[in-house]
Amino acid sequence: MNKLGLKTGVLILLSSSLTACFVPRAEGDQMQMDISKLRSQLADTQRDVGDRQLLSENRLQKLEGAVFKQSADTNLEKEKLLTEVEQLKTQLQEIQTAKPVEPVPAPATEEPAAAPKNLNKTDQVAAIKTAYEDKQYERAIAGSETFLSKFADDKQFTAQILFWRGDSYYELGEYKKAVLSYQDLLTRFQGFSKVPEALYKVGVSLEALKFPKDASVFYEEVIKKHPKSSFALKAREQLKKKKK
Repeated sequence: MNKLGLKTGVLILLSSSLTACFVPRAEGDQMQMDISKLRSQLADTQRDVGDRQLLSENRLQKLEGAVFKQSADTNLEKEKLLTEVEQLKTQLQEIQTAKPVEPVPAPATEEPAAAPKNLNKTDQVAAIKTAYEDKQYERAIAGSETFLSKFADDKQFTAQILFWRGDSYYELGEYKKAVLSYQDLLTRFQGFSKVPEALYKVGVSLEALKFPKDASVFYEEVIKKHPKSSFALKAREQLKKKKK
């Protein structure tokens, strides 16, 4: 082969190599755009990571602040509790070392003294009368019970004793016992001078015991059988009140 043929072959080989390595312009532009896009995405990713990191740091700082505050509050509450415990301990020690206060004895209550049983009938009646007039009603009741048990067959003083006993219960507000005692008097001694008063007070007692209809019966009994009595006037007033 001559020199011209050799040069021609070399040129053909170089041309083939350059043709194989050549990249069209459109392809290069596309590659350049892809590279720019990737760089932008990378920058965005890095910026997003930075934002997330900053947000995490801010949240961490807030959490640390909250934990610190809670710890401080807990310590403060703990201090308060410790102070209160110490105060209670001090109070307990003072109570334990203090001299015990002796209870003040309650004043002795005297039982109502009954009339002495060794008194004769007249003296016993006098003792009951004195207790009743002095408004020592419990004592009058006790004396009356003693008399009625000791002189069960007496007809001279029993009516008066029954009235004193019933009236004593009435004045004490023990209306049920008052009614029973007055009834004993009204049944056994209908001609006794205190019957109008007993009838009226039975009515008042029944009113207090929430038996208004039964009370009216006794008011009417006073008016009917003892119209001139002062208690008949009182009975009329009670009936007028009930009609209003």
